[in-house]
Amino acid sequence: MHDTVVNAIEIKELEFSYAKSGRPKVLQVDTWKVAKGQSVFLSGPSGTGKSTLLNLIGGTLPIHSPNRGEIRLLEQPFSSLSPSKRDKFRAKHIGMVFQQFNLIPYLSVEKNIEAAAYFGKTLSPDTKTIAKEYLQRMDLADTILSQRSDTLSVGQQQRVAVARALINKPEILIVDEPTSALDESAKMGFMNLLMQCVKELNVSLVFVSHDSRLASHFEYSLQLGQLNRAETSEL
Repeated sequence: MHDTVVNAIEIKELEFSYAKSGRPKVLQVDTWKVAKGQSVFLSGPSGTGKSTLLNLIGGTLPIHSPNRGEIRLLEQPFSSLSPSKRDKFRAKHIGMVFQQFNLIPYLSVEKNIEAAAYFGKTLSPDTKTIAKEYLQRMDLADTILSQRSDTLSVGQQQRVAVARALINKPEILIVDEPTSALDESAKMGFMNLLMQCVKELNVSLVFVSHDSRLASHFEYSLQLGQLNRAETSEL
């Protein structure tokens, strides 16, 4: 008897275009599944829909709902939820790391992480202890908690952004071009730390990058063109 595969992400007959632009479809994906705990490397040239796909999966803006089809996350009908319910689901179940990290510059590392816990409704007296654990996983001293985020190096900001994304213990982690500002040594160090952390926490990871050399870190890799049948650019 085979074990039932639980999907973290499942896309069916997805179509998306920017309605007011008058442009053709940006995304047309017949089917795509990411199993729970799987790590996926997604690559492709600029303008092929990678960021749009991440925004649809993350539900980061109200406009980012499919024109057609369905996105299911953790076997829940995510794309058909109202914007407010998508926000609540994302805060609890999805961690996101953006290319620019999006840390609040005038807040300390601790306050940045606490803000994510607050919106995920996991803020508790244990949050600081959990934050220290994740920072240590990312090879950062817990003394960094008191520093303003705008005093950190790019590499430190990047790893703090990962710790913040993990503070609510999400089942899905979406990472968008996080290594573009790092030199080769820092890039490889970050990848090793990230993959170790993801494996230990059994997080489903979708990682987007132009750098195909990073694909070897992942269980599964593909070009967006293998998924997306739309022929137009998102730019």
